[in-house]
Amino acid sequence: MHITELPVPFQKVNDAHIVFGFIPNMDEAISARPKTIPQELEWDRLAQLMHLDMLNAEQKAELDRLIKEENGAIATDMYRYVRAWSQSFRPSLDDKLKVMGWCLSQLLREPPSFIRT
Repeated sequence: MHITELPVPFQKVNDAHIVFGFIPNMDEAISARPKTIPQELEWDRLAQLMHLDMLNAEQKAELDRLIKEENGAIATDMYRYVRAWSQSFRPSLDDKLKVMGWCLSQLLREPPSFIRT
């Protein structure tokens, strides 16, 4: 089932947000993140690989395909929000990766096959 509105904590971001790492609701997103999420280690690992730009072309293509299949047209806005987090200079790396992992867990039902441990 495709969602039609951005769920919490996602917000629309533009190219400038991504380039300069500006997160409109950074503090609220950090506060809203649950203490734990299912499969947290896998989501955090995926966030770390994305942040460090360590996904190969095949993995990026699989991730893009899965996100679009599960979220339809709104997937682009959701994925751009995650990318903006990756570019941000604040918060701490730990908070950044935790929120990115949480967002990715909302984008997909389960971690991609290449990330499962």
